[in-house]
Amino acid sequence: MPVNPHPLRDVWVVRCAGEHVYPDTGFRINAPDGFFTHPALSPDGTRIAFWGGQENSARVWLGDLATNEAYPLTPGWGVSGHPAWAPDSQRIAFFRNPLRSPGALFPPWGENESNYSPRDIWVIDVRTGVETQITQDDRDNERPAWSPDGERIAYVSREGRFKNLWVIELATGAARPITVEELILYRPAWHPDGTRLAFNNKGAGDHSLWSVDIDGSNLIRITSPGASTGAVHDHGPFWSRDGEEILFHSDRGARWGIWIVGASGDNLRPVELAGFPQAAHASWNREETLMGFDAPRE
Repeated sequence: MPVNPHPLRDVWVVRCAGEHVYPDTGFRINAPDGFFTHPALSPDGTRIAFWGGQENSARVWLGDLATNEAYPLTPGWGVSGHPAWAPDSQRIAFFRNPLRSPGALFPPWGENESNYSPRDIWVIDVRTGVETQITQDDRDNERPAWSPDGERIAYVSREGRFKNLWVIELATGAARPITVEELILYRPAWHPDGTRLAFNNKGAGDHSLWSVDIDGSNLIRITSPGASTGAVHDHGPFWSRDGEEILFHSDRGARWGIWIVGASGDNLRPVELAGFPQAAHASWNREETLMGFDAPRE
């Protein structure tokens, strides 16, 4: 059997009461050895979607929490990733690149990002397997996020060197930019009331959490490096169900871990997740009784 040249990364689920995690309840999703990342718990708490694979395969996978069995949801051709659940827990939005680029695809960031372009947003019905292409343009589209009413998808779209937030109306296919910045904006997450998005910036220096109203106004910085002497990277916002706080991952503790911050930037603190060093990409189910995340195999 060939040796997997990429680092092993696993998807985990642990019981919780909001930010209060019970580490002894944690279990690893039963998937083949590989690089799996960006898990997303279904709102109803029955399944978890994630993406990754082995060697040069990158697909969306689905794990059943009752049986702890996982299987690939999307075909093996091309690259599929960044799964995001619809509010009904029956559909998943994701990006797809129909052309496989040569060379190693993992890890899916840094210099390897060029292996994933161009991308478009698709939706798959997990009951039937039927797929629908949502975007089809000349831009590089990724990082979908479903609106709370299920009628829109926000996503990241790249033109040239910059990435901005866009939103598309599913009923009409009408798409428009939310932000027009000469920056790289990433990982949109809808506030529960559907009026604004949290996201993080990327690029040189610090990566912070921000929020913006859905009409593009009221751009607010939520986190900052504070007293840190080095660059801080805050990524992957996920709103609490009351919209008062944001779950995210950060290296501000000298290594990656899960953190929480108030929506206005107050009350920043780490989530105590003993036994899971370097945890990242956390999400809750709708009731905040389960937390999913990924972590490197040690």
